[in-house]
Amino acid sequence: MPARKKASERVDKRYKTKMVIPGQDKPVWITAKTKKELEEKKRQLRQELIDGTRRDDMPFVQVLVEWFNTDKKPTIKSVSTMNNWQNAINVHILPHFDHRKLCRAVTHKDLTDCMSHLKGMNATTIGLVRSALRNACGYAIDEGLMIRDPSR
Repeated sequence: MPARKKASERVDKRYKTKMVIPGQDKPVWITAKTKKELEEKKRQLRQELIDGTRRDDMPFVQVLVEWFNTDKKPTIKSVSTMNNWQNAINVHILPHFDHRKLCRAVTHKDLTDCMSHLKGMNATTIGLVRSALRNACGYAIDEGLMIRDPSR
């Protein structure tokens, strides 16, 4: 009599398991060649979809906008101040960063190039751009998206 297979072992010797993701109707099936590989894939999927810690691939412009919406915007009381911040971000920062450039790939040179385009602008605009870049980098470090701060 042949040995009985485990429920998770397939005919082609791959292992398969399912994970139920909160908020999704269908379970996610994972297959791997070894049990160790299966456990690693389960850990990665849990990290990405359930814990939500897989954010290290965010573009820098998205981090900048997220910082502004979560940290800065709630503290602004004046409409003119809000317009100044939005102008500094939309006109002077976002065009200088490729929307695909990942947060972890931003260098001090990228920030310096962005600031060098502000020569001849008024001090308020330069201060807002500098503040936005530094605070966005600090936010990215706090969120674990950057290892080092390129703004310093």
